[in-house]
Amino acid sequence: MLVRPLQLAEVSIGGAHNPPTFADARIPVYGFLILAGEEVILVDTGVGEGNDYVDQNFKPTRQDLATALAGCDVTPADVTTLVNSHLHFDHCGGNCILQDDGREARPAFPNASYYVNAGELEYARRPDLRSRPSYLAHTWEPLERTGQLVPCTDVQTVCQGVELMPAAGHTLH
Repeated sequence: MLVRPLQLAEVSIGGAHNPPTFADARIPVYGFLILAGEEVILVDTGVGEGNDYVDQNFKPTRQDLATALAGCDVTPADVTTLVNSHLHFDHCGGNCILQDDGREARPAFPNASYYVNAGELEYARRPDLRSRPSYLAHTWEPLERTGQLVPCTDVQTVCQGVELMPAAGHTLH
């Protein structure tokens, strides 16, 4: 098994969401590629494109996800499993690709099953006012329509040696 970190973006954490002491702070956004036998697993997809709120408030510098994968000799079509640690824009923003009209999106990984904590998905559908800007429906709703989204309520084995376990972090689920 091989695990490779992929730096997918860098974002500003200043602005309305944090104290002024963070005004100039920038933090990296990572995804992880796991190669486990025949399985090609991607954990988180970074910031994504096409959201004015994110661009204005977090000023991301992005690494193209397909380019990051190509550096590991992997294409989006090779990815068999995608795991979202949670559904904030900086972890699942690259799940789907917005079409030219900016309204419709399609899965960025056509052959992947996308795993997400079921409680997180339910919360993302109806977040509180403070959390609402972090959840972008176009990053998971197209996956529901294509049948690629797999909500998990318990420990889920993805493949030998890789299990998903529900654990809250800075989100509730």
